[in-house]
Amino acid sequence: MKIVIIGSGNLATQLSLALSDAGQDILQVFSKTEEHARELAGKLGCGYTANADEIDGNADVYIISVKDDAISDIAQKVCEKASNAVVVHTAGRQGKLPRDPMFP
Repeated sequence: MKIVIIGSGNLATQLSLALSDAGQDILQVFSKTEEHARELAGKLGCGYTANADEIDGNADVYIISVKDDAISDIAQKVCEKASNAVVVHTAGRQGKLPRDPMFP
């Protein structure tokens, strides 16, 4: 499974390392802070970007692990870029993603 990780905080780091250890193919890390994206990507041996327009559109799964108030904007961009992929988020308080017909 080809995965893009959106975020570089503790949850994104631990989840991506576990997925990589389990043999999953992490294609890229996106973080709004380039240094953080580069650091996590270095641990994973994958690409990185701090530009949302450069998120790889070829993944099977996009895992969004950012602050709740940033989910909507980044999810919209990901869903436009990768319309056939699975897009999930790790937030406990956020509801539906933009692809969902009930998304406001």
